[in-house]
Amino acid sequence: MIFKNITKNVRMGLRVLSNPEKAFSELENYSFEDVVSYYTIMLALTSFVAGILNFLVSIIKAIYFDIFIDVDVKYLAMLNYTLSVSTSLMFLYIFLGTFILFFISILLIPFFPKIRYTSLLKILLYSMSPFLVFVWIPSSSFPLLIWCIFLLVIGIKSHKIVKIRSGSIKQRY
Repeated sequence: MIFKNITKNVRMGLRVLSNPEKAFSELENYSFEDVVSYYTIMLALTSFVAGILNFLVSIIKAIYFDIFIDVDVKYLAMLNYTLSVSTSLMFLYIFLGTFILFFISILLIPFFPKIRYTSLLKILLYSMSPFLVFVWIPSSSFPLLIWCIFLLVIGIKSHKIVKIRSGSIKQRY
């Protein structure tokens, strides 16, 4: 069940990256909870993969230094340090993906007053797909940031502002 949910979310992220206009036009078919679920699962998966890859690369570098360069590596201390760095990297990704993104969404509200906050947040969460799919690749942050901004512009352009009657229950969110 969990693996099926993860593969569904990865496919959704790749669909956003491959055809953003179509993905953002279909965004209105998804509820806010569906988009937050997609984002949360992808953020957890990305942080886990980044932590594991950091751990493996550090171990491989230590083995390389020990065997080929003849550096005395204290493996227990190295494992302790590598495990703590990988764990802190995982929590850094989760922190940046939740709190910092929330503050960015608050900063965007004055620039788009006609878009409801939940719709703006859905667009912002979808536009973070390049980070969610490729951030584990080292030194790829700046191109991914430009790609995210590009997707945010596409998402805002494709958003349809729908007038809601004042007595409607949809007025609440």
